[in-house]
Amino acid sequence: QPLLQNSEMLQFLSSINHDLVEIWSHGFDHKCPEFKGHDFTYQMDHVLKGLYIIYKKLRILTRTFGAPCNATDKTTIDVLSQLHGIRTWFLEDPAFRQTPQSINILRRTFECESEVGKVRAQLFEDLQNSSIPLIVCHIHPVSYDTSEREYFNNTMSTLYRSGKRKFFLPHEFFKWNYDKIYENITQINDHEYIIDLSQAIYEHV
Repeated sequence: QPLLQNSEMLQFLSSINHDLVEIWSHGFDHKCPEFKGHDFTYQMDHVLKGLYIIYKKLRILTRTFGAPCNATDKTTIDVLSQLHGIRTWFLEDPAFRQTPQSINILRRTFECESEVGKVRAQLFEDLQNSSIPLIVCHIHPVSYDTSEREYFNNTMSTLYRSGKRKFFLPHEFFKWNYDKIYENITQINDHEYIIDLSQAIYEHV
């Protein structure tokens, strides 16, 4: 509801470049737990309400979902399996391994924050030296102070420019994973490849 009443925030969200920023659904009211422990009808209602508000106000079809407080249960899986538009899910609970094949699961693999809303000390060095092939982290930049925000932005910019890491939006990562079986890769030299995606299902940028 606060989003519906915040015209300044709605204007900002409408103006951003959605090729660089993905808006994903975080439920409807952010009560914890909003989903875990509730029945199927309640959970489905809250997922759909959140998706509807985003579409109604921003005209965006949301493809990614993550529950408030990362609190989910088997019923949440049953709900998402009925929503074919949701392709990527931020899932934390390691107990739930049986998830719909149509959904790309992203589990947090790296802590970018020492606590919620606080940037991890030595973040740049830890990321630069990490051997984790896929880094997925949850951040809360609205809580960062100016110095934390500058440090975080500089860290990500430097990693991006170094070429050591490829940055994906959640739904773009799903599309690449889905279309990998259709890739035809030809190596040109040690650093260059031609990737033929003419048979791919999804559009890639």
